Amino acid sequence: MDKQSRRESRWQGLTLLLPMLAALAVGVPTFQVVNASQQRALESQLQATLTANRESMQLWLESEWQRARHALESAKLAELIASGNRPRLDARLQDLEEGLQGQAVSLIDMEGRLLASSVSWTQAPDFSRARGLVHLRRGENTVLGLQRRGPGQSAWVSLAVPLERAEGQPVRHALLLHRLAGAGLSRTLAVARFGATGESYAFGPEGELYTESRFPDHLQAIGLLPPAAHSAILGLRLGDPGVNLVQGQRNKLPAAQWPLTRMAQSAVAGRSGIDVEGYRDYRGVRVIGAWQWLDELGFGLATEIDEAEAYQPVRVVAQGFAVFGLMLAAGSLALAWQQRRQALQRRALAAAAQELQAEIKVRREAEIEREQALLIAEHASRAKTRFLANMSHEIRTPMNAVLGYVQLLQRDGQLGPEERHKVNAIARAGQHLLALINSVLDMAKIEAGHIDLQDEVFDLSELLQGLDELFELRCRQQGLTWCTGLVLPKPCPVRGDRHKLNQVLINLVGNAMKFGRERIELRAERLIDGRFRFLIHDDGPGLPENEAEHVFEAFHQGEEGIAKGGTGLGLAITRGLVHAMGGRVRLRNANPGCEASVELPLAAAAELAPKAVRQGPVQGRLERSVRALVVDDNDDNRRILGETLQGLGAEVQLAVDGQEGCDLALARPPDIIYMDLRMPRMDGIQALKHLRAQAATAQLPIVAVSASSLTMRREDFLSAGFDEAVSKPFMLMDIVATLTQLLGVHLIDTSSPARQDLPPATGRPHVPEALRHALREAAELGELTKAQRLLDGWLVAGGDAEAVELLRQMLRRFDWDGFSAALAEADHD
Repeated sequence: MDKQSRRESRWQGLTLLLPMLAALAVGVPTFQVVNASQQRALESQLQATLTANRESMQLWLESEWQRARHALESAKLAELIASGNRPRLDARLQDLEEGLQGQAVSLIDMEGRLLASSVSWTQAPDFSRARGLVHLRRGENTVLGLQRRGPGQSAWVSLAVPLERAEGQPVRHALLLHRLAGAGLSRTLAVARFGATGESYAFGPEGELYTESRFPDHLQAIGLLPPAAHSAILGLRLGDPGVNLVQGQRNKLPAAQWPLTRMAQSAVAGRSGIDVEGYRDYRGVRVIGAWQWLDELGFGLATEIDEAEAYQPVRVVAQGFAVFGLMLAAGSLALAWQQRRQALQRRALAAAAQELQAEIKVRREAEIEREQALLIAEHASRAKTRFLANMSHEIRTPMNAVLGYVQLLQRDGQLGPEERHKVNAIARAGQHLLALINSVLDMAKIEAGHIDLQDEVFDLSELLQGLDELFELRCRQQGLTWCTGLVLPKPCPVRGDRHKLNQVLINLVGNAMKFGRERIELRAERLIDGRFRFLIHDDGPGLPENEAEHVFEAFHQGEEGIAKGGTGLGLAITRGLVHAMGGRVRLRNANPGCEASVELPLAAAAELAPKAVRQGPVQGRLERSVRALVVDDNDDNRRILGETLQGLGAEVQLAVDGQEGCDLALARPPDIIYMDLRMPRMDGIQALKHLRAQAATAQLPIVAVSASSLTMRREDFLSAGFDEAVSKPFMLMDIVATLTQLLGVHLIDTSSPARQDLPPATGRPHVPEALRHALREAAELGELTKAQRLLDGWLVAGGDAEAVELLRQMLRRFDWDGFSAALAEADHD
């Protein structure tokens, strides 16, 4: 091998590595962005939940203190206290208890000594060390902690109200209202929490629990509560076991000797805080949380959620990097799980707000709480939308580099068969990843209500006939029997969204093929009310009873589904599309197997629209000279689009931002401009307005090139003033289409002479009718990867090897015309 050959070989190897290097360069910063975004969102949600708990508890305390003050106004306790008549004082307190509907009351002095009570205590409580005495002496309402009337009795929270005294005189006595902690304080704090493992609770100065736990059975199972215990209040201390008790680990020391958890130590020291880095709770499970010590009340509040649940989206991103090579799958997994988690958290906050409103709807403060909850929800919604938009852009930008360089390599005539096979493998993997990303974004658009429907006239019978031919071949390759029952006239013109209906039926039939054992069936019929029903049946194992109600949830997969593979988004997207089109979809067991049913309204149409004609070959050069300006701040994107246009025969100028693009365009106006949107100094929208304001460039065709597919649609770009829009990652046919549409310039097919180099066929090849139809459809749309996959499947199934090689060589040269001609001349069933 000479020096030139070795140099070319090294360059080709380096070029093959460029997409992976680009993915690695973007992968690590993307992971850091996702982690930082999740931490900010968790801090906001923890703070909002803690604030809601504090305010709802304050409203409850104010209500109870108000009841006590009303009781004091009619009790006239001062005279009885002065008389020193203890029996009469006890009797008066019993009268107060009856007036308060059985709520126990007691009387204490400012030293915390119990003077009288409406109940009998096994052991008189000692309030002398209660922190709230300081506030009572100043004439302020407060809380004096929790007590038990006797062993085995329920815990009471004691709310203290000072008795009125003469002006200038000190407070000498206070009235205590004893409320059951489980019925009052626990229920109040149970209103606001988030997540399946989230918990909000109150605790005392020694770390003792003041409210009920959400998981008493769970605490008994791990030994934190005795089996006969009925309540965690005052029976559980917030100690750090040092090990994870949930995982079966044990601490040999008694629980009373465990140090307080890091959160409890901070709170009882009078400090408030938020910790999203993680710490152990009283079960030894790592959690994140927010807490606040209420010095005026003598206890603290905390809200926590398991760290594993809180950071589930970030772990999904990390696993995606490992499986797909850092960047190639991190975006889709992180975006989907983040959106799913935020939706669950938003519904939890909304439910908490509704429960809180019902609890305090008769109080004026409820209006303030409701407005705050709405502001938090709106902020979370805006944050989610910004996150999805940014992640969509960050994912599609490196994908544009990967697929762009692959397309340039596919057009390189110097690649050998082995190198071309590897490039095609990268192209197929990139297209598969792009399909996964689009599925995730489709799910995001469905949940955000951004589904755009195309109203067009099409032949329903022709659409079903195409599916019939396509899946007949696929079923045959999998050893399945394909059956149809299409009770429709031919033609059957209807009005609706052809592409979304096609996607729905392909998803459902593909799902049936995953589970079918011998037979798959598709039936279609028109109903009396003008609706259409589509039934897809398989003879697989059917739906387990515990999965029937979750089958349409995003990312849900049963044991059979996990074994078969997939993302778990197909049925969720199907339901969203069907609902957007005004229909309904159901999945039920059919004995044997499972049956999917779709009912859709499709209005009858008078006549069919003319079929679209393919816009010439993708391979070739422009029929005349074209000057193009590419404006993009990303070096890879700028080079890929520039080299693509140069490969078509265009003269190309490159600009790194909107300002430089305007300067070049005004100095020498090009025939067409391809403009990115997000750029420093001057973005694409600003550059567009500047160029439209200049006479020399006012009518210049400008094409928007954007990776923001979630927040902006083609109609948005056209409304902004662009002449056309291309989404990243772009395909070669997209660029050719803009040149033809805006400049009227076509490609001259340079691949036809190369057909003479093909090996002569020994006869007319034999191609099955269903395969021929699918290949012809791929040729009309210019779908190279799909055509190659169909040919590979035919060869594996025992197809004509000579015919496959003939068609493959045409595909390598992008000779779509020759490819279509060969299919037309082939024998078929």
